[in-house]
Amino acid sequence: MVDKRARFQELFGDQISEEQRTQHEIIFEIGQRVEEIERSINRALQTYAQNSGLTLLEAKALGRLLDDGDATLSGIAECEHMPLSTMTGVATRLEKAGLVERTRSEDDRRAYVLSLTPAGMEKLRSMFSPFFEEISVVLEQIGDDTLQSVVNAFDTVAKMAKMFEERSHERT
Repeated sequence: MVDKRARFQELFGDQISEEQRTQHEIIFEIGQRVEEIERSINRALQTYAQNSGLTLLEAKALGRLLDDGDATLSGIAECEHMPLSTMTGVATRLEKAGLVERTRSEDDRRAYVLSLTPAGMEKLRSMFSPFFEEISVVLEQIGDDTLQSVVNAFDTVAKMAKMFEERSHERT
């Protein structure tokens, strides 16, 4: 394991105070935790997706359509942080499986819009039912008060991130 204090000292030397160094370490730690959470959730979701005959990317695309309704390929690709070419392949597989319908956008004839089909809804139901059953078991063990504390903490982290994003745009 890398000694973070030594790395920060190497990077910044005496240019920052001890308080700033501690703040940097905390922000770095939050970032690591968010990445760990995302990895764990993706690995679990991948297992349930595979058990339903889907890839993780296919499951995420279907889930995005469930959350947002009809969406363009580029919109889904952006939300799921995947290249448009990858999303095009995902959409083709989902369409061939009868899980989505692809139509031309009325607003932009160059774009395609994906819609969930009844078979796509059923596929999501079969995948998410056991997924959410397991989540319920975990959440019962954690308890409502702890869960609300986690939600509140994430709200604070999200606000911090938004403030940082806005400040970074102001400086450029």
